[in-house]
Amino acid sequence: YSIEAGMRLYADRFNFFGNSWNVLDLFVVITGWACTVVGVISVNFTHLRLFRVLRLMRLARMVLCFRELHMLVSGCVSALRTLFWGGLMMFGLLVMWGILFVEYIHPVNSTIEYLDCDRCQRGFDSVMSAALTLFQQVIAGDSWGVLSVPVIEHAPGVAVLVIGAMLTLSLGLTNLILAVIVERASETRERDVHETLKAKEDEHIRQELLLMELCKRMDTDQDGKMELCK
Repeated sequence: YSIEAGMRLYADRFNFFGNSWNVLDLFVVITGWACTVVGVISVNFTHLRLFRVLRLMRLARMVLCFRELHMLVSGCVSALRTLFWGGLMMFGLLVMWGILFVEYIHPVNSTIEYLDCDRCQRGFDSVMSAALTLFQQVIAGDSWGVLSVPVIEHAPGVAVLVIGAMLTLSLGLTNLILAVIVERASETRERDVHETLKAKEDEHIRQELLLMELCKRMDTDQDGKMELCK
């Protein structure tokens, strides 16, 4: 790290500090040497070692080098907000259905004897227990028939609630969240393409300015012309 940062500083001169990655590398090198010096003189500054974690930020450069990896990471970051609000909406629906299940399904479920399931009889005894049971059965897809089928067999009328919860949570909300995630990923890709084109245009303008500056230096007689002898 030290040799690389030194070579970049020597090659780029003052332009070295115009790149945020170079500044991060220099900061990691300085904190690393500071930890080494502190360890040699036997002074305990443990909190300085936390700055070594910043070395992992160097891996972020790989994201910029590989377009596919950059698109994956950008898509994941753009989906975090959707997942957050989708999770809140899912929790609200689970609580809503949990209230209905406590009122109408728990009285039926509490009368059923489950031989191989200790939790089944109290699966809907409270709103939070009902929400957890619904999440287990509908969202996670774990043992749906163990609890729901016996309840429907004992009271066929509650099938409306059981099937309604499955439709709204499993087929409705989860697919809606997935659709929004795909749309956000598509928007991120379009924005990435626009930023890439803009970066290429800025680089083209910068190269033109450098070429003009070079031509001005070669025009020693300041006549505004470039002759073959020059």
